This record gives sequence, C-alpha cells and structure tokens, in this order.
Amino acid sequence: MSKYARTIVIWVVLVALFLVVWKFLSTEEKHLEFREFTVFLQDVVADRIASVRVLGNRLIVTPEEGLVYETVGVLDSETMEDLTRQGASIHYGQEPQETSVSTSFLYWAGAVAVLVVVALVLRRMRGSGGGLITLGKSRARILPENRTATFAQVGGANEAKKDLQDIIDFLRSPATWKSAGIRLPRGVLLEGPPGCGKTLLARAVAGEAKVPFFFVSASEFVEMFVGVGAARVRDTFETASKKAPAIIFIDELDAVGRRRGSGVGSAHDEREQTLNQLLSCMDGFETDDRVVVIAATNRPDILDQALVRPGRLDRRIRIPLPDAETRLAILRIHTAPMPLADDVSLQKLADRCEGVNGAMLENLANEAALLAVRRCRAQGEKISVAREDFEHALQKISKITDAFDSLDQVLVESATQLAKPSGPVVVEATLHDGTRVQGELVWVDGTFLKLKHNGESRIVAKRQIHTLTALSGTESVRELVADPWAAQPTDVA
Repeated sequence: MSKYARTIVIWVVLVALFLVVWKFLSTEEKHLEFREFTVFLQDVVADRIASVRVLGNRLIVTPEEGLVYETVGVLDSETMEDLTRQGASIHYGQEPQETSVSTSFLYWAGAVAVLVVVALVLRRMRGSGGGLITLGKSRARILPENRTATFAQVGGANEAKKDLQDIIDFLRSPATWKSAGIRLPRGVLLEGPPGCGKTLLARAVAGEAKVPFFFVSASEFVEMFVGVGAARVRDTFETASKKAPAIIFIDELDAVGRRRGSGVGSAHDEREQTLNQLLSCMDGFETDDRVVVIAATNRPDILDQALVRPGRLDRRIRIPLPDAETRLAILRIHTAPMPLADDVSLQKLADRCEGVNGAMLENLANEAALLAVRRCRAQGEKISVAREDFEHALQKISKITDAFDSLDQVLVESATQLAKPSGPVVVEATLHDGTRVQGELVWVDGTFLKLKHNGESRIVAKRQIHTLTALSGTESVRELVADPWAAQPTDVA
C-alpha cells in the first residue's frame, strides 16, 4: 500500500469512528418529565392519550399533543377499557427500538474501522521487527561472509593472535581438544582502549575459523521492561546453537556486565536479570560448548567477577595501544592500495605517531589519500600520495580543539617550578637546526624538558626548541592552576 493510499484509509477510519461516537452520544436516553397519576387519569377522561408503555409500575405516556411524560401507577381494567375505546395503543415491556439504515451502517463502519486499525498496527509492527510481538527476540545479526576479516588484515597484535589461535583450532576441530581431556574454552574478553582493534580481531577470528559470526551490542539486551533482556539473551544463544559451531560477539560488555549491586531502580533490576541469564547461558545446565563468546570492553575494572571467572570468559586478552612496529604494520595495511610517492617513509611516519591508536592510523591514511586526490586534480597530475599529504593529514587529525589542555598547563607551570603533565602527553620538538625529537613528556622546568621514547630518555634545552607540538590529543583542562606561590605578595617590606 502506497503512502497516499494509507493516508486516505487512516482518514476514512477516523471519520467513521467519529460518526459512531457521535451516534452513541446523540441516542442517549433523555430524561422524561414526571407527572402525578391523577394527571394521567384526567388525560384519559379528556381523550388526550395516544399511547401508553407499561414498564412494571411505571407508565410512559405519549399524549396526542405535548411532550412524553412518565408517571407511576397501575392500570385497572376500567382505565384500560377507556384507552382501548379511545383508540390509544398499549405496549408492555421494553419499547421496540427502531433501527434505521444509517444507524446500522454506522455500527458496521465502526466495527470495520476498529479491525482496519488493528490490522495496520500489526502490519507495521511486523514490518519494523519491533513492538510487543518481537520484544523478546534476539537483536543479534549474522555478519555476512564478505564482511569477515583475517589475521592478515590485522596489523601487529601478535600476542593476541597467538591466544586467539586456540579458539580457532577449537572451532575447526573440537574433537582434538576433547580427546586430550582439555576443558574447552568458553569465552574471550578483549579489553583495551577505544580504537585498538578489538572488533576487528573478533571478525578475524570468525574469518579464520569460517563459522557463523553473531554480533550484538550489550546495550541492545536491556529494555525498560523487566525480563526482556533475559529473553533476548536466551534467544541469542538458542539461535547460535542451531548454527553451531558459532561465535557470539558482544560489544561494549560493560553495558550489561557491570558489577551487581551497583545501581538502584527498575533499570538496575532488568540489567541484573539480563546478566544472570548471560552467566547461565555461558556456564549453566543448558550450555552449548560449541558456541564461543567473544566480548569487548574498555572498562574491565567494573565488570562483575562472576563474568570473568574461569569457565565463562576464560581468556582475558589485553590489547594495548600499538607500538612502533605495530603502527608500521597498520600503516602498511591501510596504504597498500594507495599509490605512494617516493618521498613517503612509513617508518618515520610510524615513529611520529606514538600514542595513536589503530583507528586513528586508518583515518590518517584515508585523510592523506583524500588530500592527495584534491591536490593532484587541481594540478592535473597523476594521483600519488606524497609526504606533504601525510604531513597535512597528521596536522589535521592532531589538531587540538580544546582551548586549554594539559600540554598548555605543564608549559605554563614550568615557568616558575618543576612541572609534570596531568596525563599522557606525546610531543614533537623541532629544533632550530631542523632536527625533530619526539616522545612522551616526562617533566619540564624553566630551562629543560625531558622526553621518553622507546625506553630511552633525552633532555632537551628549551632554548634549542623552535616549535613544540602535540602528536596526539591531550586531556583538556577546565581551568589553569599556575604556581600558587608566584601570586603571593612578598614578605619583605
């Protein structure tokens, strides 16, 4: 049904419902005037009665002229003979209701309108996959085979790959594990800062093992209705068991795996029930050992201890920020399809990107390619990504948007005292002779600053530095707290 036709149907239904309601309101029984029985007898004697309806001891009198009125009394035989002789009609019981064609149409139209509204609502709920009908259904989706990755597409992370190789071997040949009497791995927790490749590693495991990969965010389990999250967890594991061996990837596990007893209210109860169901499905009476759970979080410190105990998330793999070797491998992967100019040195670029995660490195390569396309089109040259494109991309990505950050604070404080940065600050110092020195800032005073790079420390004099820039975004500072003693008045008069 088109949008225009659906609009017409909705308006017709609304008009029909309005007419039905109006008809009911307009046919309400009106209050009748009450008169004494003696008045009724006087009307009978005067031959002014057209009809009488007898309802027990109540009489509804319709005179030949005037309004219908009500009285209380009993018709004796003499009064009935007088009424019959005068030609007045006498009815007993309920008054027969006249049903007109318009009234019948309105009643049927109202019933049909209600049915149409219900049908449209059900169709909409079924089409959108939501509503009360599918409230307890799993929100997990199967990753298409063309969206999976391999370990070759993951730069570095050799320790993590080595630990995950056991999961791949188990999914490929579980009989080998069982014959050796080894307890099969149940789950893996990938923990690390954002952008370090946790999701990519999970996709690579699915691609290497060639098994169905179900992915879902932990926040999709929790709803406002208590019990819905637990039902979705059950449905997720039941669906994965039908396609076992399979992998269930739960992203942002801390949304549902937070330590129990750390909240209040109905939302807290729903999250705890969801967590309890997750614990039961991972290591309970109905556990399917052919389904492996891979979870990712950047807040492992707040997870419930029952979730990370052996038998559930057996392996805890820490994925740190990439080192120089890993950064080089990541840059090689993302620049492989790009036509690089001869002046591009990925090794030097990787050395300059200390503290940058994998996602930012991918963005760096993509931004450099975009800048190269614009430059080459404007100059009419063949597209080639040059060193200057990476320089501009690095400046664009590393641009500090905060008005004041921890690098600014430590430099201001160093004017009067020895200062240390409040958070990790990776800088690059360009000396007057063109030499570039980069590393993590350890401390700085009025004369020198100390940098640490790859385990080696170097002290540089401030007077030798031409420019000092941050290689990665530093933490913002709300207010500047300079040397408190510098603002005090002197004690010497």
